[in-house]
Amino acid sequence: GYDAFRDLERFGWARRATRPRMLLIYMPDDHVTSAENFRRFARLADAQAVEFESPCGHLEPVCETAAIGSHVRRFLE
Repeated sequence: GYDAFRDLERFGWARRATRPRMLLIYMPDDHVTSAENFRRFARLADAQAVEFESPCGHLEPVCETAAIGSHVRRFLE
């Protein structure tokens, strides 16, 4: 599959130059993206990461809208 974060370590300078708050929501059973890459990115970016497990896979944001929305609201408060 496509690894969007393949060269993630190259961008360490961006993390050092900026400090945005970041919330990453990922699905470990998503077969389109890699959960490990999201975990790596979260560590590199000092981001808060939330793992959602659901049988919906890549469509989980649609299936779990209320639960995900709850995490986003708390993060933005």
